[in-house]
Amino acid sequence: INATNFERANIKCSFGEMKIYFDNAIITSDRADIYVDVSFGSAQLYVPKTWKIVNEVNTSLGAMDVRNRGIDATSPVVTIRGNVSLGDVEVYYI
Repeated sequence: INATNFERANIKCSFGEMKIYFDNAIITSDRADIYVDVSFGSAQLYVPKTWKIVNEVNTSLGAMDVRNRGIDATSPVVTIRGNVSLGDVEVYYI
């Protein structure tokens, strides 16, 4: 994702795997949203270490995992919302 004013992303993955890199996304306000809809698949999100991730994902026989936490006190807040059914979403700080 390349954006100079990142506010929102919609991610849908069914029966497959996705890798989405947000390292070139700049949040100019203090918050952004990522909506996920994953079923029978896997989505890997790679986010900057300066983002604070808030997990509001509903899971049904699935998982949402945040790895390598690297939160800064002045971070923008990124809320991840949506649904995961028989799949997983993994967030990696880079």
